[in-house]
Amino acid sequence: DAAPLAPQNLTISINTSEETVLNWNPNTEPDVRITGGKYRIYRAETDLNGNILPYQLVATINAMNGNSPISSWIDTEAGKSKTRKLYYKITAVDVNQHESL
Repeated sequence: DAAPLAPQNLTISINTSEETVLNWNPNTEPDVRITGGKYRIYRAETDLNGNILPYQLVATINAMNGNSPISSWIDTEAGKSKTRKLYYKITAVDVNQHESL
């Protein structure tokens, strides 16, 4: 049983509340699109010298809401500091807990 593919076409924007909005194409693998499939969202930020710090897991969300695939997430914490750059990664996790790269 292989790990699912990584979510594709991640885009990042800022909404009117200055929150970071992540959008991606939902995974199509059956073992992600059923109850138990998840996405893990990781965030890294820069330090005062502009160096990228290690990625930290900031959220784990369901891959589905009923019969509808989830393909977005809002980082309500991101807009609190305007002095750093943020970087994001998202992975898919199937029902067997295999995580994409």
